[in-house]
Amino acid sequence: MENQERDALARNLKDAGCGPELIRRCLLLAADQRPGEEIRLLRGYRLRLLEGIHTEQKKLDRLDHLLYQLEKAKA
Repeated sequence: MENQERDALARNLKDAGCGPELIRRCLLLAADQRPGEEIRLLRGYRLRLLEGIHTEQKKLDRLDHLLYQLEKAKA
Protein backbone atom coordinates (compact mmCIF):
# COMPACT_ATOMS: atom_id res chain seq x y z
CA MET A 1 0.00 0.00 0.00
CA GLU A 2 1.41 3.40 -0.98
CA ASN A 3 1.84 6.13 1.61
CA GLN A 4 -0.74 8.25 -0.18
CA GLU A 5 -3.30 5.44 -0.08
CA ARG A 6 -2.48 4.74 3.57
CA ASP A 7 -2.88 8.41 4.47
CA ALA A 8 -6.20 8.65 2.61
CA LEU A 9 -7.50 5.53 4.36
CA ALA A 10 -6.41 6.81 7.77
CA ARG A 11 -8.03 10.20 7.08
CA ASN A 12 -11.30 8.56 5.98
CA LEU A 13 -11.36 6.33 9.06
CA LYS A 14 -10.69 9.31 11.33
CA ASP A 15 -13.41 11.35 9.60
CA ALA A 16 -15.79 8.42 10.20
CA GLY A 17 -15.08 8.69 13.91
CA CYS A 18 -12.82 5.66 14.25
CA GLY A 19 -10.45 5.75 17.18
CA PRO A 20 -6.68 5.36 16.93
CA GLU A 21 -6.70 1.63 17.73
CA LEU A 22 -9.34 0.81 15.10
CA ILE A 23 -7.46 2.93 12.55
CA ARG A 24 -4.21 1.14 13.38
CA ARG A 25 -5.84 -2.28 13.01
CA CYS A 26 -7.50 -1.38 9.71
CA LEU A 27 -4.25 -0.02 8.31
CA LEU A 28 -2.44 -3.22 9.27
CA LEU A 29 -5.13 -5.34 7.67
CA ALA A 30 -5.10 -3.22 4.53
CA ALA A 31 -1.31 -3.48 4.32
CA ASP A 32 -1.58 -7.26 4.73
CA GLN A 33 -4.29 -7.32 2.03
CA ARG A 34 -6.89 -8.84 4.33
CA PRO A 35 -10.01 -6.92 3.27
CA GLY A 36 -12.41 -9.49 4.71
CA GLU A 37 -11.17 -8.85 8.24
CA GLU A 38 -11.08 -5.10 7.65
CA ILE A 39 -14.70 -5.21 6.50
CA ARG A 40 -15.65 -7.26 9.58
CA LEU A 41 -14.06 -4.68 11.89
CA LEU A 42 -15.72 -1.75 10.14
CA ARG A 43 -19.12 -3.45 10.10
CA GLY A 44 -18.82 -3.96 13.85
CA TYR A 45 -17.96 -0.29 14.30
CA ARG A 46 -20.89 0.69 12.08
CA LEU A 47 -23.24 -1.45 14.18
CA ARG A 48 -22.06 0.30 17.36
CA LEU A 49 -22.65 3.69 15.75
CA LEU A 50 -26.13 2.65 14.64
CA GLU A 51 -27.00 1.41 18.11
CA GLY A 52 -25.91 4.79 19.47
CA ILE A 53 -28.17 6.56 16.98
CA HIS A 54 -31.11 4.40 18.04
CA THR A 55 -30.43 5.15 21.70
CA GLU A 56 -30.35 8.89 21.01
CA GLN A 57 -33.52 8.63 18.88
CA LYS A 58 -35.35 7.04 21.82
CA LYS A 59 -34.25 9.93 24.03
CA LEU A 60 -35.56 12.43 21.48
CA ASP A 61 -38.86 10.58 21.22
CA ARG A 62 -39.29 10.62 24.98
CA LEU A 63 -38.42 14.31 25.18
CA ASP A 64 -40.86 15.12 22.37
CA HIS A 65 -43.57 13.21 24.20
CA LEU A 66 -42.85 15.09 27.43
CA LEU A 67 -42.94 18.43 25.61
CA TYR A 68 -46.21 17.46 23.97
CA GLN A 69 -47.72 16.55 27.34
CA LEU A 70 -46.54 19.81 28.92
CA GLU A 71 -47.82 21.93 26.06
CA LYS A 72 -51.14 20.07 26.07
CA ALA A 73 -51.56 20.64 29.83
CA LYS A 74 -50.75 24.35 29.42
CA ALA A 75 -53.45 24.89 26.76
